[in-house]
Amino acid sequence: MLRIANKLPTIEPINMEPVLNLNPDLVYEQTQRILTEIKIYKFRSDIKSIRYKTKTYKNKTPLDVFNALIRISAMFDELNQAGFTPSYVFGESMRVYDDLTTILNHLGIEDNTVPTARNDKATPADTFEVAMKILEKIKQIQFSVGITTVDFSAFRYTKITPSTVFTMNQMILAELQTIKAYVGLNHYITPAATTYVNKTPADVDQLMNWSLRKVTLLNIGIRKSI
Repeated sequence: MLRIANKLPTIEPINMEPVLNLNPDLVYEQTQRILTEIKIYKFRSDIKSIRYKTKTYKNKTPLDVFNALIRISAMFDELNQAGFTPSYVFGESMRVYDDLTTILNHLGIEDNTVPTARNDKATPADTFEVAMKILEKIKQIQFSVGITTVDFSAFRYTKITPSTVFTMNQMILAELQTIKAYVGLNHYITPAATTYVNKTPADVDQLMNWSLRKVTLLNIGIRKSI
């Protein structure tokens, strides 16, 4: 979004193959890529950067990572002078939808889900709650097959924005990678987001609720196969 807003060439995010256990070094590498993108933007915009010392952290939790992502997202909102639009969030939500569809198809689980009723009054806060339910369903699946789980109950914020929902989708995608690795989709890399226009919060909310139905179906299907 920052590159598009400043008419720079678009470079798709780097995705990785699904793994059961995410090495902290990989998370660190991604933070360095984010910092590099910020440096490129500042160089192009002739913004002087302040030198700072690199800190070493220990015993960080997924909640710490989530909080850091929220702060980074807020920084990008400031640089963009705008937050993520519903169209951007919809594109990221489609990645979750597509991953779940791929897993269901791979396992031969009949996908009889249909879109939920559209709520034209849906807000980012409503969709955030749906995202939390999806993460809880993923946690149940992980627990049932012996994958290390994460306690998402502390992922609570009083101010929910489209950017927060975007970040939640990224957390969902990260957790889905462990399930993809478990079922044998080790080499299926989640495609980059497709560009959408004129999407509304109601579109995002409806799609996320549909993904909730899919992950519920996946949860039932995997439990039956155990």
